[in-house]
Amino acid sequence: MRWPLFAVMFLVSASVAVSQELPVSPQPVRPVLSQMNKRAKALAKLHKELRPQAQAIEHGTTWLQERLREDDPAEYRLQLTIDDYLLGTALANPDEAPRIVNSVAADVDLKSKDCWKFGHGRRVPVEIRTVRGGAEESGWQIFYRWLPPGNLQLQVSEMAFPDPSSPSVWELPAGMYEIHIEKKGASGVLQKSNPMVIPVGTENKAAWQLRIP
Repeated sequence: MRWPLFAVMFLVSASVAVSQELPVSPQPVRPVLSQMNKRAKALAKLHKELRPQAQAIEHGTTWLQERLREDDPAEYRLQLTIDDYLLGTALANPDEAPRIVNSVAADVDLKSKDCWKFGHGRRVPVEIRTVRGGAEESGWQIFYRWLPPGNLQLQVSEMAFPDPSSPSVWELPAGMYEIHIEKKGASGVLQKSNPMVIPVGTENKAAWQLRIP
């Protein structure tokens, strides 16, 4: 089962003033990266304490702008489009700027480092194994969501790996993700694990074990 990318929905806290709907499709990647670079410079001028993070965004977006193409994976480009939107939100909402800039800087840094090591726009192989005791157990569905701004009240709807465990393999753009597993027991009761946050990127392959609840 592969869920359509553009069926993803977004929720944002009322504490963040939003002047437009959140992006649900990727914008042209090079203009997006150029705008992120300009917004990072503007944020560095407004918030001296955020200069290191803003400079990291400038460095990363400059690197990516020289390498990314419009035919790179749509999910990858959509994440950068959302990062750009968030920097615009940070400029309009000074109180939210530190959390937004920190989070976007971490995402851009991870993406640029992965690009430097493995090439542009890569989808990283991610392998999830579900384990009970010391043995693997199959039949668990893997759910994931990208964490664009870690602690902000902005959530991307969950999507699923195409096949159940174990192992279950899918490819994701470099970034931070929250994952959990679900399975209906013989009685029809849904079992669900606690979420686990994993980094994806800078390694050839991401491989994780999830303990069955």
